[in-house]
Formats: sequence, C-alpha cells, structure tokens
Amino acid sequence: MVTTGAKILRKANVVYVVGKLGNSVSTNGKKLANNFATDNQISKKFINYLDLLGGFEFSENTIYFIDGWFGLWNDNPCEERVVRESLNLLSEEIKSGDKDIKFVIGVRAEVLKRYGSVFEDNAFSKSLQMSILLDSASQQKTSSIEKHLGTIRGKCKKADCHCKRIEDIELMEVEKIGAHLILKLLEIDHNFASKMNELLEKPLVVMTGHFKSLKLGNKKLFAGILYMVLNGSYDESNFNKIIAENFDIEESCFDNEDLEKYTRRKESLAPTWSSRICGDSTTPTENAVVFCHNFLYISAFHACYDESDEKKKFLLHCNMDAVLQLVRPSGDESDFTVKADLESITTFYEERIKGGKLEEHVQNHPLMVYLKERINN
Repeated sequence: MVTTGAKILRKANVVYVVGKLGNSVSTNGKKLANNFATDNQISKKFINYLDLLGGFEFSENTIYFIDGWFGLWNDNPCEERVVRESLNLLSEEIKSGDKDIKFVIGVRAEVLKRYGSVFEDNAFSKSLQMSILLDSASQQKTSSIEKHLGTIRGKCKKADCHCKRIEDIELMEVEKIGAHLILKLLEIDHNFASKMNELLEKPLVVMTGHFKSLKLGNKKLFAGILYMVLNGSYDESNFNKIIAENFDIEESCFDNEDLEKYTRRKESLAPTWSSRICGDSTTPTENAVVFCHNFLYISAFHACYDESDEKKKFLLHCNMDAVLQLVRPSGDESDFTVKADLESITTFYEERIKGGKLEEHVQNHPLMVYLKERINN
C-alpha cells in the first residue's frame, strides 16, 4: 500500500486512501505520508480537514495527511458546505504551484460512496481514480490479518478455544467493519471467539450488547463509559460537572483499570464541526482519555442511548457532534445510527438549536427536516 501510494505521489499531488471503518485508513494514510516525507526529505503534518478553516497557511515542502471528512463517528450531512470549502482550498493551493506540497486524503468508504460528488467537484477529482482501496483483497492484507490472528492465538492458553477455529477468509469477508477491528474486539473480550459468526455478521449488535451488560455487572465502569459518550472524552483538568450531576456520575469511576481496555490517551483532540461553526475559541483539550477506536464509541453510544430511560435528557446533554452524526428520525436510520422519536427531537430543537448559532447550519439535517415535516402536517 505504501509503495503504491508513493508511486502515485511521484506523479500526482494527491492520493486518496479509502476503506471502511476499522480498515486502518488513518494508520495507513499516516504511514504513507511519514515514509514519503522521510524518503524525500520533506516535512509531514497530520491534520483534520476542519483545521483548514480560518486562514490556514500551508508550509513549503510538506506532505499533509488529512482526514475527518463529514465527522468522526458517522457522517453529519450538515458538514457538506465546510467540506467543499476545505477541498477548494486544497485545489487552489495545488493550482497555484507556489509550494512543493503533497496531500494524502483519508476517507471512509461509506462517506465517499454517499458524498462522492462533493469530492469529485474540484481540480484534483482525477485523483479518485488512483485511490488506494484498503477494502480490496491483497497478499499483504491477508498476511497482516494472519499475523494479527496468530498473535491473539499465541496469548490464548485454552487448547480447545474457539479462537483456534477462526478462518482468515472469514475475516476477509466481513462487510460492516474491517478485519483488524474484529480482531481488536476479540482482544478486548476473548469470549467473543465463541460467538464469532455473530460478531462477523453483526459486530455493532454484539459490541452494544457487551457494553449494556456492564450496567448490571460493573456499574462503576458503565458510569465512566456513559460520561465519555456524553462528553466525548474525559479530561481530569476539565471534568464536566453538569453531566456528572444530571447522570449521577462520580469522577472516581475513572479510577478503574477495566476502563483501560476500551480507552487510550490522546495528545490532542481533533476539532469539532459544531465548535468551529459556533466560533468556539477554547483551547483544544490535550492528553484526554478517549475510546481506543471510533467503533467502540459508536457501540457505547448505542448501549447508553438504548439503556437510557430518558432519551430527551440524553440528547440534551450529549455532545452536539455525536447527536448530529449518530441520531436520526424514524425511517432515516443507517448502520451506525439510533432512532429518536418526535418528542425527543422537538425538545432537542427547542432547547439546543432554536435561536442559536447552529440553527441556520442544521436546517437540512434529517432531524430538523423530520421535525418541519411533522409540524407542517
């Protein structure tokens, strides 16, 4: 993959790295950018597409890896205008030819499928024809999966464990998420090996059920997970007391070793669409605790939302970008979204959207469209 990408970049300024959730789009994109920078003795920078807003200055002799298009966990259709603006900035920079710059653009396959016309409507649309497709089968990919599975089996001490029966080909054929992500879930809970068929077919259902089980089996751990879903992350220096008070969460719930298998420390958090639209100038959180994979956040979100007895309360306190990305009205759900009823959507609009800075920017969001249709009818 890296070799192919380097060949493309020697002839073009842009290469797309495309794959479904869990197929290492960011990992491979950053590796490509890093190796190309080293081989060609230029600088590298990894940024979110939202970083391009507000007078961003490109550096000479630099390769950029850029991801985050349309949202972190799932697509927020309201981001289309900003995505177009960012792509136009890249296009104009390339056309100017003032600086020796290369771009590696990481995009989830489902996002590119849904918003292909947005990415095609710019001066480097031809680069899409030279995309690196991580979902395609290859000897390198098969070897990587075999090695990952071998590592997991090597740590297992049960001679008759179901993990010994997992076939590489099964992992290669998973439709919803990437094979390495399936194996990551198996590392989190090795008991998944006994229900591998279900995990392969319905990974979100299995992982959501896993998080739900914690509410009864480990309430302290579930409280920490609920907080991170609502707030988006955990930062010791900026504990959200409003969320804590409304959901009866104590900060001591983060003194829990079990939480570590689901989370990791991140040096800096990516900007969010809602904060950029609202002009939030707050210093970005550093060294915060986040879920170790976006799929884990999505699964935990589903579990916490399903287990909530007060969906309206959940939507009133959950971080805005998660709601816009992961909540849809009845009839408009997709693989990673949850369903909200009319009453919850109405309250969400009245309390969090109406009269605020976001209102004009979310008018075409499915939640708002659904609400307008019901009011007009």
